[in-house]
Amino acid sequence: MKKILSFLAAALLAAAFMGCSNDSDDNNSALLLSLSSGGSSLSSALPASVGTNELAGKKFSSSIGSSTSTYEFSGTTYKYSAVSEAGSGTYNTAYKLLTEDTYSYSYDSSAKRIYIKLLGSDSFIIRDGKTPLFPNFSFSTDAQFVDCYKLVYKILYDKVDDAYITSFAKQSRCPVFYTFGYTDTTGDTPVSDEIIARYNRAQELSRNSVSCTAYSLSLTGLKIVSDSGHYSKETKLSDFCSSFASSSLNLVANGSTAFTFSYKMQYAWPERYCALTASNGLWGYYVTSASESALSVSKVGARASSSSDYIFMEQASTISLSKLETSSYAVYTASLDGAVIGTITIPYAIADNIPSFDTVVQYTLVQ
Repeated sequence: MKKILSFLAAALLAAAFMGCSNDSDDNNSALLLSLSSGGSSLSSALPASVGTNELAGKKFSSSIGSSTSTYEFSGTTYKYSAVSEAGSGTYNTAYKLLTEDTYSYSYDSSAKRIYIKLLGSDSFIIRDGKTPLFPNFSFSTDAQFVDCYKLVYKILYDKVDDAYITSFAKQSRCPVFYTFGYTDTTGDTPVSDEIIARYNRAQELSRNSVSCTAYSLSLTGLKIVSDSGHYSKETKLSDFCSSFASSSLNLVANGSTAFTFSYKMQYAWPERYCALTASNGLWGYYVTSASESALSVSKVGARASSSSDYIFMEQASTISLSKLETSSYAVYTASLDGAVIGTITIPYAIADNIPSFDTVVQYTLVQ
């Protein structure tokens, strides 16, 4: 069970979101990746397509052991599907897991990138039939959260009784909500409505996110790899409070990182994190918004250590920005009270910085 919860934390909280079991428990934990997925409820446009769509109408597949995954591209969307098998274990009989994720995408054929946004995700357990794994999975209270997880675990763990199912669901509280301010490692304490609201806000922003992915296409196959360090030339700094809220940028002064700009942690746990955090982790600025010309700050926080809460002082101020753009990056010079405090650079995805595909699995062209 501990392995399950640890994997769940990594999947849901890492985006940053944190011991006795049998072999199939590791397979079971992979199912929980889908908990943070679903359709997007915010409007976040993909960058405009550039060049020729080299992927439309093509299907690619790869098999490793008992697992098979497939990419199938239309002109504006693609479906990623995967089938894996889990053997019988202490808590469950054997099953197959089918996941189906649908994305919208735009492309830049000269830079060999696609920009993707999740439209929807479904997971199914296949035993005697095909059972949806996350039926009606949404919650705004602790009681609803426990009920939702009981539904999931009842499908997944078909060898245990309701008492085990309830216990498993309650133990999920800490790994799911830790990054949002829940600290009871036993999972016995109900999760507050405020923390659940933060979680739901984070999932909404996550569903709204746009990701950069690099690809290498040959006559026989496709290699594809996440490229989180590069962005389209349409990207603005304000996007890092919305479409790229899960990404981070450095504010550099005199050749070293002076601050890290990461909005995702501030909305996840505002007592513990600032969007603009000093390199020593002990103080930072609470950022309310970003534009091409300014970061708006409402308060300044200080704390004793990186694992303690901030003590905030209300201090509205503006960090002014001046932008210089080239074909390969945009750099913002940040100033506070007339003094330069550093620069923030957004690196663009271009033909000269395509990542290596040397260790990437190749998907074979099916059609």
